Amino acid sequence: DRDARVVPKIGLLVSCVETARGIMPHTKAADMEEVAPPMSHRAPPARPSGRPAPPPEPDLKSSTDVNVQAQTRALSQTMDGKADGKPGLTWRDDSTVAANGKGGVHVLESRAVKHLFTVIRNVVTPHELFRLHARRLMRLLAEEGIASLPTTAKTIYTACGTYQGETLPPPTSVCAVSIVRAGDALLSELLLAWPSVSVGKVFIQRDEATAKPKLFYEKLPPKIADKHVLLLDPMLATGGTAMMAIKCLVARGVIPSRIVFLNVVSCPQGIANVHKEFPDVKIVTCEIDEGLNAKSYIVPGLGDFGDRFFDTTE
Repeated sequence: DRDARVVPKIGLLVSCVETARGIMPHTKAADMEEVAPPMSHRAPPARPSGRPAPPPEPDLKSSTDVNVQAQTRALSQTMDGKADGKPGLTWRDDSTVAANGKGGVHVLESRAVKHLFTVIRNVVTPHELFRLHARRLMRLLAEEGIASLPTTAKTIYTACGTYQGETLPPPTSVCAVSIVRAGDALLSELLLAWPSVSVGKVFIQRDEATAKPKLFYEKLPPKIADKHVLLLDPMLATGGTAMMAIKCLVARGVIPSRIVFLNVVSCPQGIANVHKEFPDVKIVTCEIDEGLNAKSYIVPGLGDFGDRFFDTTE
């Protein structure tokens, strides 16, 4: 009985083979390419009638985003070169450069930024949580600002080989200048990372009625003209306060290309204003917001940073 069941199956198999030979009687291995074209030349399989076709690829040349892209390219370009013309010292080439200038805008890249901003931007966040999360964010910003200074290549030996690294300028050639009062919060985080740098202070207040800054006080190291400067202010709105602080530094002999301006939140208007007057100043920011409202406040912003950090909100 078992052999009786097997024999019909063998017969069916032989019949299938003979049928296949009848369809392709003389096919050789060399002819297979003509019968089965390579994958790159095969036509795509037919799409089931019930499934919609995918949307066409966007044509960038006819896209409405071209105007935005063109404006962005007009305002910035990629920089790659030496800092201050000194061999071996390089300004990091991951920055975006202002038009007609050597300064750049570098936006902090870290997955921590978004959730930290979610806390400090929230209008109902209490003072304690605001200060905690703002300090964590400014610690990242401080390290990024320090790393944005010119570096010198250096090869070191590890336990298992060599490592191509880089070194920062000596702390004696760097000065951190805070714009009082909000800038002092950022200064504290920077000094935790690099406590041996010198410190300067500039006290500038913005007239809330005119949105224009007024200089009240400055105290800078005597040899600041020979130093790289990390200028600190958490907010860059109109740029008026920053420009007045930069003018104070330039008046003391500081070269604008040696200034790195650190801020937590900035906006396009402030960046454009600073780079219009000081195109060689480098800006390191955590995020660039949409712009300014009628009162010259950053939108969406986070409110008055100094009041929320030092708990002086009325």
